[in-house]
Amino acid sequence: MNRGSMPNEEEFVKIKWLLFLRPMICLFCLALLLIYELGGGMTVPAYVILGLLLLLNLIYLNLLPYIQNYFTFLLSQAIVDSVAFLLLIYFTGGVLSIFSFLCFVGILHWNISISPRSSVYFASCCTIFLSLITISHFFPNYYLPFFYYEWIGDFPLKKNRILASFFAQSVGFYLIVLLAGRLSKTYQRARIFYDEIVENIKEGLIVLDSGGNIVLFNKEAKRLLSPTLPSQAVVGNKFEKVFERKEYAPLRQILSSSKEMDVDLTLPLSPQAPLYLNVKTSILKENQHYRGVVALLHDLTLKKQLKALEQKALHLEGIEEMAMGIAHEIRNPLASLRGCVQELFSGSQASASLEYSQKLQEVILSESDRLDRILQEFLEFARPSRLHFQYHNLPKILEEVFLLLENHPQTSPIRYKILASPTLPKLECDRDKIFQVFFNLALNSLEAKATRILISVEKASNLPIQLHPTHKFFSQTPSLFIKFQDNGEGFSENTLKHLFTPFFTTKSKGSGLGLSTVYKIVKLHRGHIEAHSSPSQGATFCIWLPCHQMASTPEIN
Repeated sequence: MNRGSMPNEEEFVKIKWLLFLRPMICLFCLALLLIYELGGGMTVPAYVILGLLLLLNLIYLNLLPYIQNYFTFLLSQAIVDSVAFLLLIYFTGGVLSIFSFLCFVGILHWNISISPRSSVYFASCCTIFLSLITISHFFPNYYLPFFYYEWIGDFPLKKNRILASFFAQSVGFYLIVLLAGRLSKTYQRARIFYDEIVENIKEGLIVLDSGGNIVLFNKEAKRLLSPTLPSQAVVGNKFEKVFERKEYAPLRQILSSSKEMDVDLTLPLSPQAPLYLNVKTSILKENQHYRGVVALLHDLTLKKQLKALEQKALHLEGIEEMAMGIAHEIRNPLASLRGCVQELFSGSQASASLEYSQKLQEVILSESDRLDRILQEFLEFARPSRLHFQYHNLPKILEEVFLLLENHPQTSPIRYKILASPTLPKLECDRDKIFQVFFNLALNSLEAKATRILISVEKASNLPIQLHPTHKFFSQTPSLFIKFQDNGEGFSENTLKHLFTPFFTTKSKGSGLGLSTVYKIVKLHRGHIEAHSSPSQGATFCIWLPCHQMASTPEIN
């Protein structure tokens, strides 16, 4: 701990453990002293010191919440304990004392609580202290004050034993200092790793042990999931207890899973701002035995907000383009109507002709009908659709599409091939709407002068591993993947950008609603569609459709 600094949560736990262990050591020493003195004398100073230490530690425990400078608090404890340990050793026989082990306890105390260097100083103090007591024994006319010589018995007989104990203990002190120093350095390196890397990574990190207890919960995880909870209320507790609120239900399900997962989820922690997360879990195993879970949490909230703004901008851009398309479609018949009406009211000789007037009236009726068709198509496109879902065989619907095209009087002959496994699951869909999707795509291919169409249908889970989140979703849920390819003229890059925009068209005839309707129907079926093409290289439409409409799909731009 740095001088004058407040301890972090882990150091605070360490202080509490030291305060609880110290009374245990005192009680152990009291029991040891009583056993040693059974049937013999009584070393009163030793009992007094141990009793005072117990009383002092109880005072420490009560004062702990009110301490302002923890370094001074720990330093004063270490000094008082060290003096008490040395006095106990002094009153109970010096190097032959049953409490010599307290020097080793004190060295570890200084190393852990203060610093590794301070443990060297304390080891030196112990060595000097014991050496002075040992040397005094070689002067028979000199007696140490308050020293209980009955603890060492007949000195001449134990002289060699006292010397051997002194040297053994002195060497032991410095060995403990060396080992504790190495241990402290290892701990510091681990601490730097934890503080600098684990605590400061941009992802939230949660580590559970085999019992479901949280053993690691970094700052980012705390910020995302429990900003109001102190870490001591998280670390060491079962994750079910920490995340017991119903809002955490998706996270509890992921953490309790025995499978490694990579999913996006929404936690409604706040009604105004739900939390969007990507959660990746790794299962820890040793010799096939479950050891715990590591979960990485990535905050997707900002990304979602930016995506929503982007979608809004694209939506406004689409509305602008649609309005321009409608204006363009309406302007031409309006111009024709205006011209015919002006001609009728001009009073010219040509307009006075009955035959010519009838032609102008026919043009007016024709253009009026054209305006009505445009408005009807727009209203049909904009009107909310009511879908009638039933399970259907998709390859059979595709066969019916091309059967109709072969007998359509306004279409040219086209070769087609449908590749589909007979074991494909049925698709829950509105049959007429799905029929319209592929009929419109086929008409689009014919208008692009295609002579061949290839359609493949397979399970989305059979596709190679996908990185795109939308593709990944459909590969993890029962879905069909349809690839519609033709050898027509294809689309330019600019056309691809606006391909599904209502009233956008590159043809001289047509309303520009064919592919927009395709897009709308696919979206109504909670599916996804993409177009890929380049000029003179044909066009490819990739469609993902969930087999069951209860499956919810991610937002798709």
